Amino acid sequence: MKKNANDLTNEELKQKAKNYGLNIENLHRAYIIENIKWCEKYKAFSTQTQKKLARLVAQYERKQSIKPDNKESAKYNSGTKFIREFQSKKYEVIVVKDGYCFNGKVYKSLSAIANEITGTRWNGKRFFGVKNK
Repeated sequence: MKKNANDLTNEELKQKAKNYGLNIENLHRAYIIENIKWCEKYKAFSTQTQKKLARLVAQYERKQSIKPDNKESAKYNSGTKFIREFQSKKYEVIVVKDGYCFNGKVYKSLSAIANEITGTRWNGKRFFGVKNK
């Protein structure tokens, strides 16, 4: 049967606090008991369990060989065209493997192209009316 924290000896309290990773140095017994009760109530992991979880997470992350592609252009299929009319002139941007092609030059972002067109800073997606995928 599980002992109530109030019924534990000082040594048992110290061990239990250590298992939860609690720093109980210079704490009154009542505070130690309250800390242990809180850990038990909210299912805090013991230090040993935390270390095991950290090892498992690290192991899992090492096995992941596919890294997500953070390139903005990777969200859209190559060949996709974004067309915008600005100050009575039509502008066309094509999605390519390495970014966006505009006037024969490849840009990394739509914002860079919007800035090129307008001469001011713009959010590229907003300028071209692109919705997030």
